[in-house]
Amino acid sequence: PFQTFHSGIDLERYQAVKVPDNFKDSWGIPSDHLVIGTVAAMVGHKDYPNLLKAARIVIDEIPKVTFLAVGDGPQKEDNQRLARKLNLGSRFIFAGFQNQIGYFLKTFDIFVLASKLEGLGTSILDAQAAGLPVVACRTGGIPEMITDGINGLLVSPQQPEELARVLLKLIKSQDLRIELGRQAQIGVKRFSTEKMIENYIKLYHHLLGITDSK
Repeated sequence: PFQTFHSGIDLERYQAVKVPDNFKDSWGIPSDHLVIGTVAAMVGHKDYPNLLKAARIVIDEIPKVTFLAVGDGPQKEDNQRLARKLNLGSRFIFAGFQNQIGYFLKTFDIFVLASKLEGLGTSILDAQAAGLPVVACRTGGIPEMITDGINGLLVSPQQPEELARVLLKLIKSQDLRIELGRQAQIGVKRFSTEKMIENYIKLYHHLLGITDSK
């Protein structure tokens, strides 16, 4: 029978990370702001315009929110130009490429991925492992990671109004953020490196006709 083997991640990778006390301040984020973050390259299929337009809608309704984007790429200048056109100012921060992803994940209150096309989207898995509530588009392999309303929230791709509406729902409910983050940490265990290796070993044993003695 057909079987899907998902890529695995190190679920403990960011567990021991301690964020510097002045981290939010160093990026100019007010201490009382909720941080909505993404980790995505500045390329077409990641659809930053979708996120930027949604950010404008969100901030118009709830000013005490800052968006923080980690990633670089050929469309960075275009995205920054659109951010200026939307008058997002310091409420949408382009952090560029960063090595210390753990600092950002542990600073985010909500993780968002606005892609219109996607493979598996391992940045979502990292966010789930960090216990973050995730909002992402219903495309590619993303629905394999997120069951809408259980361990994250799914929206239609290229629909900034819908993306904004779901983000606002999360911003307004701390209880929902906590529950989705808790369920995310439970569900992401099936995407562990160990699980991936275990699945491949079982496959090789099957192909070689090796019977598990356990």
